[in-house]
Amino acid sequence: MNIIKTGEYYRIFDDGIQVGNELKAAAYEVVYIRDQGFFLKRAKTPDTGGVKVYGRLNERVEKVMRSYESSDRNLGVILSGAKGIGKSLFAKLISRRAIEKSLPVIMVNTYIDGLPQFLASIEQRCMVLFDEFDKNFFNPSTETNDHTSVQDSFLTLFDGVYASNKLFVITANTLGRLSEFLVNRPGRFRYHIRFSYPDEDEIRQFLVDKLGEKASAKEIDDVVKFSTIVPLSYDCLTAIAAELAMGESFESSLDVLNIINVTGSHYYNGLVRFEGGEELRTDWVGSRNFFDKSSDSCIMQLSVSTLKGMRFVDVGSLALRQGDVRKFGRFLQDGTIVIPYDGGRSFRWAAKRAEKGKKCDPTFAKPEELVLMSNDGYRQVSFKDLV
Repeated sequence: MNIIKTGEYYRIFDDGIQVGNELKAAAYEVVYIRDQGFFLKRAKTPDTGGVKVYGRLNERVEKVMRSYESSDRNLGVILSGAKGIGKSLFAKLISRRAIEKSLPVIMVNTYIDGLPQFLASIEQRCMVLFDEFDKNFFNPSTETNDHTSVQDSFLTLFDGVYASNKLFVITANTLGRLSEFLVNRPGRFRYHIRFSYPDEDEIRQFLVDKLGEKASAKEIDDVVKFSTIVPLSYDCLTAIAAELAMGESFESSLDVLNIINVTGSHYYNGLVRFEGGEELRTDWVGSRNFFDKSSDSCIMQLSVSTLKGMRFVDVGSLALRQGDVRKFGRFLQDGTIVIPYDGGRSFRWAAKRAEKGKKCDPTFAKPEELVLMSNDGYRQVSFKDLV
């Protein structure tokens, strides 16, 4: 029998209890048991699965560890970016490195009242990993719209008010769901590592590594071209590599792969080019997602105007269905959509008649093409425009 006294209370344990004043260098997860409180439970050491590390991840892991070892206070690191592009891998790499440096790694995945105080009670040097801090520690239900109040409850802990010297690492997919007291606060979180999509060289190397002798230069070129328009995460590339390894072409696989445009609607500035070489602007094209087939029958009405003196004067109007934009349009790599007039099949043009004489200006009698230029920088794509 073993007796543990805490304050005025005594707890009885069997002979299997072990008492110590330091955690061993290993991975732990925080668990909470109702009416008993918080505990640490041994967890499996984060495993990278032997995957090859691309980019500068290892270099950045070492930089963070050097900074932490040379510091006498807390050090914070934010890992942010879209899903599937390396945040979790980085978190595993730095967790393993911390354990190699004799630091316990404490993984926290859920918020429960009292959690900051529990973590503060751990006085030894350690690494604390908050996975998907923007999602798991986000409180959208507050009527005051103070949706990051849960995150703010950790500020005292992060600031090192309690006696400690911890390495805090948080991952986040959406920066807008992080507290304003975390982002752009290097005194609290010194490092903010932004993860971007793989570049052309990394994509080529990744596919060559995955495919080996089955690698096809043409297929890899197609994937690289596609990635310049639709960003591809390592998750996407892994799925693409699996398809190519089975002998499928990238083009045929793209029709069924779970890789779609999910960015929603975009905004465009438009102009009409006429056969004589004149170019006139159209109305600003509002929020549109030309890949949304549910709105194919939606008719877009745009007016075309030219500057005369100090004001714009309408010279005509055009009408097209949203579905025809995808049907007839060429989606270029810079985000521009070019829709040829094609005798009125793709869109209809009506020149405005003059007030007197009821005649149309012959300069603008026949359009050549409609050009929609994305003004939010996002690039839409159709595979046939790339290969």
